[in-house]
Amino acid sequence: MPENMVENNSFYPALSINELSEHYGVSGDYGGNIDIIIFAVSSAMLFVNDELSQYNALNWRDSPTLENVQSEQIDGTSRLITLYKQAVFSLAKAKLLISRLGETNRDQQAAQQQQANDNERYWRKASYDAIRQIMNESKNISVELL
Repeated sequence: MPENMVENNSFYPALSINELSEHYGVSGDYGGNIDIIIFAVSSAMLFVNDELSQYNALNWRDSPTLENVQSEQIDGTSRLITLYKQAVFSLAKAKLLISRLGETNRDQQAAQQQQANDNERYWRKASYDAIRQIMNESKNISVELL
């Protein structure tokens, strides 16, 4: 396994810790503790893969990898790969924010708890939004009145 890559199952792509660090700003916050970052990404992968499993079985069963699924390309990258990374990295960021709560002292804990919860909710929502986009579901629920 290349350094700073988290391997995935055979369908979804391996993801780079370096990419997570560059785009989501997590490396400096965790004092170089790569193990906690890898664990957060791995558990986020498991969650996102589970969320997409039924959709995958129904819609992508003929494709050997997500990269092979026909999708719009932006700057040479599949829309589905971009959204998959967003789903996993956003959830990993949320998990990492919660993990930092144990590092605070009592005087700062209440303020940091609220800030981390707000940020954690933001990143979880970003992850769920990306999952819904992958499955071609609207972010907004519409109701038709009779």
